[in-house]
Amino acid sequence: MKKRHTGLVVLVMLEITALIVIVVLGIMKMLKPDKEARTVRTTEATSEEVPQEATPAEAEAATEADTEAATEAEVTEPELAADIQKKLADMTLEEKVSLMFVVSPEKLTGEDTVTIAGNVTRNYLEQYHVGGLCYSHTNYVDETQIKDLLTNTQTMATDVMGYTPILFARDNRSKDMIYATRTNVGGLCSALATENGVKTTESGTLVTKLICYPSEDAAETADIVMLDASLGEDNALTCMSADAVKNYRSENNYTGILMTGRLDESTVTSQYTSAEAVVAAVQAGVDMVYEPENFEEAYNALVKAVNDDVVDEADIDKAAGRILTYMDSVGYLPEDAGEE
Repeated sequence: MKKRHTGLVVLVMLEITALIVIVVLGIMKMLKPDKEARTVRTTEATSEEVPQEATPAEAEAATEADTEAATEAEVTEPELAADIQKKLADMTLEEKVSLMFVVSPEKLTGEDTVTIAGNVTRNYLEQYHVGGLCYSHTNYVDETQIKDLLTNTQTMATDVMGYTPILFARDNRSKDMIYATRTNVGGLCSALATENGVKTTESGTLVTKLICYPSEDAAETADIVMLDASLGEDNALTCMSADAVKNYRSENNYTGILMTGRLDESTVTSQYTSAEAVVAAVQAGVDMVYEPENFEEAYNALVKAVNDDVVDEADIDKAAGRILTYMDSVGYLPEDAGEE
């Protein structure tokens, strides 16, 4: 009887042990998925913290962006002289915008042909303080007349505007132009005396041939460079291409004046109104706009674009600063231009 009781005890203990083992295994099995889940979550968190390696295309784009930024940074604008800063600060928006225009006396006044500088010219100069006037053989009658036309224009401009506009002469049959690098008008008078004299006139102490880009190599030392109205690689007119303007300045470290080609040419007028052409050119970064088809429309549009924040007035100031700096260097600004 005692042996049977002992056997039952042993059997019960074995059953209890087996049950404990089963329970422990079950608990372990239940805990294992949580551990795996924690491992997965840890792995995901770790992968989010480690930055992904850039693809070759992304790396190339980043390199190009860094290169462009470095290229732009290479062009350092010289600080404006104190008297130029004073002159610029005293100018109204309308005066600064006018300064950016180069027009023929006919576009300025609305006259068919201008051969004298009288009250009509004076009235328009009082209203529009243009930065440049461009003449051709059509303005020439004889040596005395052309000299009087240019010198009288300079005198009245200085009187009503406070400076002399840059005087240009153009060839009637080509894009060739020269401009007076002194207030002495002798060089321009000689160039305008013959119908196509501008084309053969060489640069001298009184006049300089206008450099036209990209149709000919542009000298880094040029004071004024024309970006013509031809189509560039991006099918945009060169003088309205922000890329062309930026590339020219950066490649040549150029801080001088950039001017458009003639904006009354068919390549421009077939695509743009006078207002659109001038605003687009200034947005691209040029400093002077040359001969829009309708001067007053273009002028009013540019003033409105600044007032409407379409064009930044800071860009107008940069352009005006470059123009005034050049004028001062060749005597177009009176010595007291920046004084009270």
